[in-house]
Amino acid sequence: MLKSSIQRWGSVQQLLSRSTQFINDLLAPTTVGCTSTPSIWPSSAGAYDSPGQISTRPRDQRPTQHECLMNALRAASKGNFLLDREADVAELCASLTTAHMGGMQHNTFPQYPALGQSLGTLERGAADEIAALLSLPSRFMWQTPLERTLSGRENDTNPIVCGSDSQNDTTDSPTVKGHDLEMGTCADRGGGILHCSTLESLIVLLTTVKTQAHARYLSSKFSSPDDENQLSQRLVLYCSDQSQPLLYHAARCVGIQHIRTLQTVYSPAVCNYPLQLDMLKRALAEDVAQGLYPLLVCGVFGSHVTASVDPLEQMAELCRRLRLWFHVDASHSGLALAARRDVSRPGQRVADDLAVDDTLWVGHALAFERAAAIADSVHFCLSTSFLPTVSSSSTAALLYVSDVLKVDAALRRMAGPGESATNAWCTPIGTEAAEDALQLRLEPRELYATEVIRLSLTLGLISHARVAQRVRNHQDAMFYLQQRLRADGRFDCSVHASCFGMVLLRWLMLADEETEILFKHWSELLASCRSGGSKSNGTQMPRVSIGLVRVQRRTHMCVSLSSPSPGEDGCCEPLIRRSDVDVIVHSLREAADYVSKEGRVV
Repeated sequence: MLKSSIQRWGSVQQLLSRSTQFINDLLAPTTVGCTSTPSIWPSSAGAYDSPGQISTRPRDQRPTQHECLMNALRAASKGNFLLDREADVAELCASLTTAHMGGMQHNTFPQYPALGQSLGTLERGAADEIAALLSLPSRFMWQTPLERTLSGRENDTNPIVCGSDSQNDTTDSPTVKGHDLEMGTCADRGGGILHCSTLESLIVLLTTVKTQAHARYLSSKFSSPDDENQLSQRLVLYCSDQSQPLLYHAARCVGIQHIRTLQTVYSPAVCNYPLQLDMLKRALAEDVAQGLYPLLVCGVFGSHVTASVDPLEQMAELCRRLRLWFHVDASHSGLALAARRDVSRPGQRVADDLAVDDTLWVGHALAFERAAAIADSVHFCLSTSFLPTVSSSSTAALLYVSDVLKVDAALRRMAGPGESATNAWCTPIGTEAAEDALQLRLEPRELYATEVIRLSLTLGLISHARVAQRVRNHQDAMFYLQQRLRADGRFDCSVHASCFGMVLLRWLMLADEETEILFKHWSELLASCRSGGSKSNGTQMPRVSIGLVRVQRRTHMCVSLSSPSPGEDGCCEPLIRRSDVDVIVHSLREAADYVSKEGRVV
């Protein structure tokens, strides 16, 4: 099915190009002061509820929906959210191509017995692609690097790119190879599991860990069902206050009553808020003395607020000695690991004026590599990073585990014999292979089929080398911005978060209220520059996103940015240069000087 759709790529390409141009035209006019916007609504007085039918809704309700849509498009236009990045165009092409296949339903999916096996192959291939991009160890891959090399999937030499001459070639269509969906083909290794959301991924993780704890505890002694219930009330999860907020919701959904949230303190050694290893050891000793049962320890790699990194290597070794499940939460900033694939030397980079040597980032990357060699699981999301993302609109999450059979056993046990098969789809599937498939998610296969195909197509349209180059350039740009703000003298920029795509700052000697005033005025200044298309110091204003965050009861501004202007070829995101960062610093200084002159800051 996927192969036949890709073979129609030549006929679909014109639709993709027209769609991209239409969306850009829809958003672009407001940036140059034009008041008219291309309309996507019917030109007649009536609005269509369905093909061939005129809406019967009151006339005064139809413009309301149109105005809301136009306001949303204008807001996106002010932020210059146009389709000028390679990843955006690739994702649009993948989405439109997937739309040609139609959605999978309960009554159509079982009629194609080979489709489930193909989806499993696509999912595992996509998971291995991202694992290779992030340089994860082979213990988290469905195929080892040697197997990937033999199957011809390691570092594709001719990736499909938008606008290439091979887009009309229907003979050599890209395919994804991998293991079968059968049990037994991956019994001795782990792999990546694609889930529809972060919450589902965390629920599957904690359910697996809880099941393993029950099996290990109950097998060591004669027990009864009452013992299992008592154990569930004694399980403890350990994490820092920088962890993923959804981890707490997932723990409560699974029934984990005790969550030890360890407070972090600022560490001058890493210029951030890592978890203190001694505090973790004391918490473990105290809970064991009180009769509680340690379940899981979660280490953070790039938190969502401060981009903090816990001492992962030491935590992994501690959990290995105590036989605890160690989980690495890289859900927000895990894409930073793609920078390690940037094989170009600093002198060969396009933006070599930004090449820096961030020793803290090198230490974080090495610590993650050593911890991943011991960790039991790693969590990664596709679109929750301040860095250039692989998929900007996907809500999917990837859970990499060292043993997928543990996940399968936990979810099969959760289903149990208590579920009634009286009210369920029972369409014959034509083969018994699907019954032996691994159960690695909560939702049925047909619900994530479109997401798997779309992700596979997106990964086929982008290059690992270009993603690594953009991520590394983004890190260099944010590091340079961080150094410029530290040299100003008026701002506290002591939290090191540039390697994960953001910079935190606040007034050095003033209260949080003054930081909020500066944030408000700088936001207005950036909005006026974007809407008016003006330039600062003769340079186009880059895209800057700022927000307020609270770190240990102090208010900071979080700054992130993206490319300043569309690429010359219309589909490639340009690299950020030193002059672009200088424009951002100039605008912040202008806002700070204005606030000072107004008497807000003394």
